[in-house]
Amino acid sequence: MSFDIQDIRKFFFALSVKGAYVQTAPQKGRLVGLHPQQFIFSMDATSLYPSAMILNNISEETFYGRVYDDIIINKFMQLLQATLSNKIDPKQAVGMMEQAFRMQFTEYGKREKIQKQKETVEFNAKYCTYLFSKIAYSGEQLADILEPKTERQYRLLKSYLHPILESITWTNPFNKGYNNTIVNWVFFPEEFEKQVKGAWVIENIYSFKTRMKYYSKEELVEKILKRYILNPWGVLFIKHKEKLAEDIKKIIDSMSSRKIIKNEMLVLGQLLVNILEGNDDARLLANKLMVKDFDSITDNLIDSAGIRKIMQEKKITDIKQLAFEELMSLGDVLIESLETAVTEKNLGQNSRKVFMNSGFGIKGLISFIFSAPLLGNAITSAGKIYGIKVAQNVTAQYIESRNLTPNIA
Repeated sequence: MSFDIQDIRKFFFALSVKGAYVQTAPQKGRLVGLHPQQFIFSMDATSLYPSAMILNNISEETFYGRVYDDIIINKFMQLLQATLSNKIDPKQAVGMMEQAFRMQFTEYGKREKIQKQKETVEFNAKYCTYLFSKIAYSGEQLADILEPKTERQYRLLKSYLHPILESITWTNPFNKGYNNTIVNWVFFPEEFEKQVKGAWVIENIYSFKTRMKYYSKEELVEKILKRYILNPWGVLFIKHKEKLAEDIKKIIDSMSSRKIIKNEMLVLGQLLVNILEGNDDARLLANKLMVKDFDSITDNLIDSAGIRKIMQEKKITDIKQLAFEELMSLGDVLIESLETAVTEKNLGQNSRKVFMNSGFGIKGLISFIFSAPLLGNAITSAGKIYGIKVAQNVTAQYIESRNLTPNIA
């Protein structure tokens, strides 16, 4: 049996990346059936995905490992152990897994209403069965696959077992769009103590030292959860102080410079509006900026030009930041120069915005040969969880500030 690489990238569940859901803001008068103590609000985070990448240090360079929810993969790992230890005939095990794959993937297809449902489900069932059969008939012991010492064992772990675990996790009904073990540890410690007994962790994914190990709860806390940056998707990253990824450094630099350029654009844009509305002092100030006559620019002139407030809002303290080059042209040189300056700064801040978001885009673009679905999902799940937690905090503060009694039901 053979599979085309393009079909794998196109149809395989484990290569999927779920992006953000974009909903238009609710309109006043359009909300029906809300209880007086119920309310709804929408929010838009600035540079959400780049911020998530920075906060989690998300990069191929810092990507360490992946925690799997025990409730999702435990039965599969038990079956795999029984198969490789000859307690279950490999042929029987392959048949059982083929049936299990097809059943779980079919239910997932119905639940998620995926495109090309029949074709996608059938492909994934056949492909995962093929991967499992390569392991089942390998003649290797599970311990040797999980901690490989030969090239063959390494391939069985990285190219066969790992994709199966990702596909099982992706389609399992217990997968809520985040890793239960990680999220419970961070946000719901009581649930973590009650539910978690341990977890499987695949480590050193981007190296030749890849291994997979089961950690007891105590080992998991001390050796994994306290040691790495924990992402809601269950992906582990090296901490910033140990290694700040080079692409994350560039995103930080771009974010910082974009903010400065965008603020300058907004102030110059307001100056242009004031000139077009007939503010002579705004025209005078713009002339001085164009020829770089900074010494004669007074605080009173900045005030009367109508840009003091917006400069304070955007934290621009040096008027020299707003200087723009003279543009030789026919007509109103000042207006054209100012319009050009605003346009150039807009292009500058937008180019940085595109660069920052491309960090996520290339990881989530399945057609790109170097895409990284685990990292793509790490980014989107982080944005989702952070958004939920912000909403919860805002709601709690609103309720407390008005002495309301929340309706838990």
